[in-house]
Amino acid sequence: MNIDYLYEKGIVGLTKQEQGLAWLIENGPLVSEPALPRWMIESLVNNQRILRLRRGLYLVPTTQGELPSLGKTITLLNPEGYITGQAALSLYGLNDQDIIDWQVVSPVYQADFSYGLFGVHFIFSPVQAANGERIYLDCGQDKVLVASVGQAFIDEVRFAGRNLNWLETARTLKNALRSYKTDENKIETLLLTSPSTMIARKIGFLLNVLQGVPNEGLLALSREDHNTTLDSSGEFFDHTWRLKLPFSPQEIKRGIHES
Repeated sequence: MNIDYLYEKGIVGLTKQEQGLAWLIENGPLVSEPALPRWMIESLVNNQRILRLRRGLYLVPTTQGELPSLGKTITLLNPEGYITGQAALSLYGLNDQDIIDWQVVSPVYQADFSYGLFGVHFIFSPVQAANGERIYLDCGQDKVLVASVGQAFIDEVRFAGRNLNWLETARTLKNALRSYKTDENKIETLLLTSPSTMIARKIGFLLNVLQGVPNEGLLALSREDHNTTLDSSGEFFDHTWRLKLPFSPQEIKRGIHES
Protein backbone atom coordinates (compact mmCIF):
# COMPACT_ATOMS: atom_id res chain seq x y z
CA MET A 1 0.00 0.00 0.00
CA ASN A 2 1.26 3.50 -0.90
CA ILE A 3 1.95 5.67 2.15
CA ASP A 4 0.70 8.68 0.16
CA TYR A 5 -2.74 7.05 0.16
CA LEU A 6 -2.74 7.10 3.97
CA TYR A 7 -1.82 10.77 3.99
CA GLU A 8 -4.54 11.61 1.45
CA LYS A 9 -7.15 9.83 3.57
CA GLY A 10 -6.09 11.76 6.66
CA ILE A 11 -5.22 8.61 8.56
CA VAL A 12 -1.69 9.79 9.31
CA GLY A 13 0.11 13.11 9.35
CA LEU A 14 3.68 14.13 8.61
CA THR A 15 5.47 13.86 11.96
CA LYS A 16 8.06 11.15 12.46
CA GLN A 17 5.68 9.38 14.81
CA GLU A 18 2.91 9.49 12.22
CA GLN A 19 5.28 8.21 9.57
CA GLY A 20 6.16 5.38 11.92
CA LEU A 21 2.48 4.63 12.39
CA ALA A 22 2.02 4.60 8.62
CA TRP A 23 4.80 2.00 8.33
CA LEU A 24 3.13 -0.12 11.02
CA ILE A 25 -0.23 0.06 9.23
CA GLU A 26 1.41 -1.03 6.00
CA ASN A 27 2.90 -4.05 7.77
CA GLY A 28 -0.01 -4.81 10.09
CA PRO A 29 -2.32 -5.58 11.66
CA LEU A 30 0.11 -7.78 13.62
CA VAL A 31 3.68 -6.54 13.71
CA SER A 32 6.48 -8.43 15.43
CA GLU A 33 9.65 -6.63 16.53
CA PRO A 34 9.02 -3.50 14.42
CA ALA A 35 12.10 -1.78 13.03
CA LEU A 36 11.24 1.54 14.66
CA PRO A 37 12.84 3.51 17.52
CA ARG A 38 11.82 2.32 20.96
CA TRP A 39 10.66 5.81 22.01
CA MET A 40 8.31 5.91 19.03
CA ILE A 41 6.74 2.53 19.83
CA GLU A 42 6.36 3.46 23.50
CA SER A 43 4.72 6.76 22.59
CA LEU A 44 2.25 5.06 20.22
CA VAL A 45 1.38 2.50 22.90
CA ASN A 46 1.01 5.10 25.65
CA ASN A 47 -1.22 7.23 23.42
CA GLN A 48 -3.32 4.13 22.62
CA ARG A 49 -2.59 4.36 18.91
CA ILE A 50 -1.37 0.74 18.90
CA LEU A 51 -1.74 -2.13 21.36
CA ARG A 52 1.11 -4.18 22.81
CA LEU A 53 -0.16 -7.77 22.93
CA ARG A 54 2.98 -9.31 24.36
CA ARG A 55 6.69 -8.57 24.32
CA GLY A 56 7.70 -7.50 20.83
CA LEU A 57 4.24 -8.09 19.29
CA TYR A 58 1.89 -5.22 18.47
CA LEU A 59 -1.61 -4.85 17.09
CA VAL A 60 -1.99 -1.82 14.83
CA PRO A 61 -4.96 -0.14 13.12
CA THR A 62 -6.29 -1.04 9.71
CA THR A 63 -6.31 1.50 6.89
CA GLN A 64 -9.74 2.53 8.22
CA GLY A 65 -8.04 3.63 11.44
CA GLU A 66 -9.54 0.95 13.71
CA LEU A 67 -7.95 -1.89 15.62
CA PRO A 68 -9.13 -5.38 14.63
CA SER A 69 -11.71 -6.86 17.00
CA LEU A 70 -10.61 -9.22 19.76
CA GLY A 71 -12.05 -12.23 17.93
CA LYS A 72 -10.27 -11.29 14.70
CA THR A 73 -7.02 -10.71 16.56
CA ILE A 74 -7.18 -14.17 18.14
CA THR A 75 -7.91 -15.77 14.76
CA LEU A 76 -4.91 -14.00 13.21
CA LEU A 77 -2.65 -15.15 16.04
CA ASN A 78 -4.02 -18.67 16.19
CA PRO A 79 -5.23 -19.82 12.75
CA GLU A 80 -4.88 -23.52 13.65
CA GLY A 81 -6.85 -23.24 16.91
CA TYR A 82 -10.12 -21.73 18.02
CA ILE A 83 -11.97 -19.69 20.67
CA THR A 84 -13.93 -21.90 23.05
CA GLY A 85 -15.81 -22.08 26.35
CA GLN A 86 -18.03 -19.26 27.56
CA ALA A 87 -16.32 -16.73 25.25
CA ALA A 88 -17.33 -18.80 22.23
CA LEU A 89 -20.85 -19.21 23.58
CA SER A 90 -21.11 -15.44 24.06
CA LEU A 91 -20.28 -14.96 20.36
CA TYR A 92 -23.28 -17.17 19.57
CA GLY A 93 -25.42 -14.93 21.80
CA LEU A 94 -26.11 -17.66 24.34
CA ASN A 95 -25.27 -15.78 27.53
CA ASP A 96 -26.09 -12.28 28.68
CA GLN A 97 -22.86 -11.55 30.51
CA ASP A 98 -19.68 -9.87 29.35
CA ILE A 99 -17.08 -12.63 29.31
CA ILE A 100 -13.86 -11.03 30.50
CA ASP A 101 -11.66 -14.14 30.35
CA TRP A 102 -11.44 -15.75 26.91
CA GLN A 103 -10.19 -19.31 26.44
CA VAL A 104 -8.42 -20.28 23.24
CA VAL A 105 -7.27 -23.76 22.21
CA SER A 106 -3.86 -23.61 20.52
CA PRO A 107 -1.59 -26.24 18.93
CA VAL A 108 1.50 -24.32 20.11
CA TYR A 109 2.56 -22.62 23.31
CA GLN A 110 1.52 -18.96 23.30
CA ALA A 111 1.75 -16.30 25.96
CA ASP A 112 -1.53 -14.88 27.22
CA PHE A 113 -2.35 -11.26 26.48
CA SER A 114 -4.78 -8.50 27.40
CA TYR A 115 -7.02 -6.58 25.05
CA GLY A 116 -8.49 -3.67 26.95
CA LEU A 117 -10.50 -5.18 29.81
CA PHE A 118 -10.38 -8.64 28.30
CA GLY A 119 -7.83 -11.32 29.09
CA VAL A 120 -6.97 -14.08 26.60
CA HIS A 121 -5.71 -17.42 27.90
CA PHE A 122 -4.19 -19.91 25.45
CA ILE A 123 -4.68 -23.58 26.27
CA PHE A 124 -1.89 -25.67 24.78
CA SER A 125 -3.55 -28.77 23.38
CA PRO A 126 -2.32 -30.00 19.97
CA VAL A 127 -4.79 -32.91 20.02
CA GLN A 128 -7.78 -30.69 20.80
CA ALA A 129 -6.64 -28.05 18.31
CA ALA A 130 -6.48 -30.73 15.60
CA ASN A 131 -9.73 -32.51 16.46
CA GLY A 132 -12.04 -29.96 18.07
CA GLU A 133 -15.01 -28.99 15.93
CA ARG A 134 -14.93 -25.31 14.91
CA ILE A 135 -16.44 -22.96 12.36
CA TYR A 136 -15.78 -19.52 10.93
CA LEU A 137 -18.44 -17.40 12.63
CA ASP A 138 -19.51 -14.07 11.17
CA CYS A 139 -18.95 -11.44 13.87
CA GLY A 140 -19.77 -8.07 12.38
CA GLN A 141 -17.37 -7.64 9.48
CA ASP A 142 -15.02 -10.35 10.74
CA LYS A 143 -14.90 -14.11 10.35
CA VAL A 144 -13.72 -15.61 13.62
CA LEU A 145 -12.62 -19.20 14.34
CA VAL A 146 -14.93 -20.43 17.09
CA ALA A 147 -15.73 -23.84 18.57
CA SER A 148 -19.08 -25.24 17.52
CA VAL A 149 -21.68 -24.81 20.25
CA GLY A 150 -21.46 -28.45 21.33
CA GLN A 151 -17.66 -28.37 21.31
CA ALA A 152 -17.65 -25.18 23.39
CA PHE A 153 -19.65 -26.90 26.14
CA ILE A 154 -17.39 -29.95 26.11
CA ASP A 155 -14.29 -27.74 26.31
CA GLU A 156 -15.84 -25.66 29.08
CA VAL A 157 -16.23 -28.78 31.21
CA ARG A 158 -12.91 -30.28 30.12
CA PHE A 159 -10.74 -27.28 30.92
CA ALA A 160 -12.62 -25.89 33.93
CA GLY A 161 -12.05 -29.06 35.95
CA ARG A 162 -13.14 -28.48 39.54
CA ASN A 163 -13.74 -24.79 38.86
CA LEU A 164 -16.76 -25.38 36.62
CA ASN A 165 -19.49 -22.78 37.12
CA TRP A 166 -22.39 -25.22 37.25
CA LEU A 167 -25.24 -22.73 37.18
CA GLU A 168 -23.84 -20.52 34.42
CA THR A 169 -22.96 -23.54 32.27
CA ALA A 170 -26.43 -24.99 32.82
CA ARG A 171 -28.19 -21.73 31.96
CA THR A 172 -26.16 -21.31 28.78
CA LEU A 173 -26.82 -24.94 27.83
CA LYS A 174 -30.54 -24.37 28.33
CA ASN A 175 -30.39 -21.37 25.96
CA ALA A 176 -28.49 -23.41 23.37
CA LEU A 177 -31.03 -26.24 23.44
CA ARG A 178 -34.01 -23.89 23.32
CA SER A 179 -32.58 -22.00 20.33
CA TYR A 180 -31.69 -25.27 18.52
CA LYS A 181 -28.04 -24.25 18.24
CA THR A 182 -27.10 -27.70 19.48
CA ASP A 183 -28.82 -30.78 20.85
CA GLU A 184 -27.89 -33.66 23.11
CA ASN A 185 -27.26 -36.01 20.17
CA LYS A 186 -24.66 -33.62 18.71
CA ILE A 187 -22.99 -33.27 22.10
CA GLU A 188 -23.00 -37.04 22.60
CA THR A 189 -21.50 -37.64 19.14
CA LEU A 190 -18.74 -35.10 19.74
CA LEU A 191 -17.91 -36.51 23.15
CA LEU A 192 -17.79 -40.10 21.94
CA THR A 193 -15.08 -39.14 19.41
CA SER A 194 -12.84 -38.34 22.38
CA PRO A 195 -14.39 -40.19 25.34
CA SER A 196 -14.05 -38.88 28.88
CA THR A 197 -15.90 -40.34 31.86
CA MET A 198 -15.59 -37.09 33.78
CA ILE A 199 -17.06 -34.96 30.98
CA ALA A 200 -19.79 -37.51 30.27
CA ARG A 201 -20.90 -37.42 33.90
CA LYS A 202 -20.99 -33.64 34.19
CA ILE A 203 -22.62 -32.89 30.84
CA GLY A 204 -24.88 -35.91 31.21
CA PHE A 205 -26.07 -34.62 34.58
CA LEU A 206 -26.83 -31.15 33.19
CA LEU A 207 -28.67 -32.56 30.18
CA ASN A 208 -30.60 -34.88 32.51
CA VAL A 209 -31.70 -31.88 34.59
CA LEU A 210 -32.78 -29.94 31.50
CA GLN A 211 -34.36 -32.76 29.51
CA GLY A 212 -35.83 -34.78 32.36
CA VAL A 213 -34.38 -38.11 31.23
CA PRO A 214 -30.79 -39.41 31.09
CA ASN A 215 -28.93 -39.67 27.79
CA GLU A 216 -28.25 -43.41 27.49
CA GLY A 217 -25.02 -43.00 25.52
CA LEU A 218 -23.50 -40.60 28.04
CA LEU A 219 -24.82 -42.70 30.91
CA ALA A 220 -23.07 -45.80 29.55
CA LEU A 221 -19.83 -43.85 29.12
CA SER A 222 -20.13 -42.40 32.63
CA ARG A 223 -20.22 -45.90 34.13
CA GLU A 224 -17.09 -47.23 32.48
CA ASP A 225 -15.17 -45.97 35.51
CA HIS A 226 -16.50 -46.83 38.98
CA ASN A 227 -14.72 -43.99 40.77
CA THR A 228 -16.66 -40.95 41.93
CA THR A 229 -16.00 -37.74 39.99
CA LEU A 230 -15.16 -35.02 42.51
CA ASP A 231 -15.98 -31.36 42.15
CA SER A 232 -14.66 -28.51 44.29
CA SER A 233 -15.97 -28.80 47.86
CA GLY A 234 -18.35 -31.52 46.70
CA GLU A 235 -20.79 -32.34 49.52
CA PHE A 236 -23.80 -33.65 47.60
CA PHE A 237 -23.93 -36.93 45.69
CA ASP A 238 -25.91 -37.70 42.54
CA HIS A 239 -26.24 -41.49 42.29
CA THR A 240 -27.26 -41.66 38.64
CA TRP A 241 -24.18 -39.81 37.39
CA ARG A 242 -21.84 -40.70 40.27
CA LEU A 243 -21.02 -37.07 40.89
CA LYS A 244 -20.12 -35.13 44.00
CA LEU A 245 -21.52 -31.62 43.58
CA PRO A 246 -21.01 -28.28 45.36
CA PHE A 247 -24.82 -27.87 45.43
CA SER A 248 -27.58 -30.41 45.80
CA PRO A 249 -29.07 -31.55 42.48
CA GLN A 250 -32.33 -29.92 43.59
CA GLU A 251 -30.59 -26.55 44.07
CA ILE A 252 -29.01 -26.77 40.64
CA LYS A 253 -32.36 -27.67 39.07
CA ARG A 254 -34.03 -24.76 40.85
CA GLY A 255 -31.28 -22.34 39.80
CA ILE A 256 -31.60 -23.45 36.17
CA HIS A 257 -35.38 -23.22 35.97
CA GLU A 258 -35.51 -19.86 37.75
CA SER A 259 -33.21 -18.23 35.21
